[in-house]
Amino acid sequence: MRFGGIQKTSLIDFPGRLSTVLFTQGCNFRCPFCYNKQLVIPQPDDPWFDEGTAFETLENRKHLIDAVVITGGEPTLQKDLPSFVGGLKERGFAVKLDTNGSNPAMLKELLPSLDFVAMDAKCAPESYPLVTRSDVSEKEVRESASLLMKSRTPHEFRTTAAPTIVDEAEIEKIGAWLEGAERYAIQKFLPKNTLDPQFEKVVPYPHVRLLALVEIAKKHFKNVELRD
Repeated sequence: MRFGGIQKTSLIDFPGRLSTVLFTQGCNFRCPFCYNKQLVIPQPDDPWFDEGTAFETLENRKHLIDAVVITGGEPTLQKDLPSFVGGLKERGFAVKLDTNGSNPAMLKELLPSLDFVAMDAKCAPESYPLVTRSDVSEKEVRESASLLMKSRTPHEFRTTAAPTIVDEAEIEKIGAWLEGAERYAIQKFLPKNTLDPQFEKVVPYPHVRLLALVEIAKKHFKNVELRD
């Protein structure tokens, strides 16, 4: 495992839990609006730590937290992720995984051990190659979403409201794709440190426009949340 960062205490990343957040290095997507470019494309001299250091840090915090969030980057690119999750469960931690949905095979393997999963719904499935600037297929993200919706593992889908990519029509398409999902979140776009520097010039949607997106989403999802 290669981790590029840690947030020792979080009250918001794992619903109902006090958690530590671990950030894995590397991602197979190149979403232009992503604001974690140092994790998406890590440089050779970037600091990192392995699972041994992660376990040591977590053991020292067991009196403060009861859960671990694994995010990225894209965690499912790490071949040792299943054994790491197993180690967390053995130590008594609840585990949440954040994923882009590009690796349904690993997601299927992990699901029985996970307590919560958050999957990005970047856009309508047919637009993934264009929006993510990657060779991911529509089939892969559809399969991951289907696995989650058929599972008993608590989960949510989330979309970043990036202007020029996500608008009212796109939310309708996402809603049709994930119709009936229990939880859905629309996240505000942050024009800061973006993977594509041009997106730092993009003006985020005003609050009233975001609320309009939420109202569209409510037609398709049981619970809809607007997040900063």
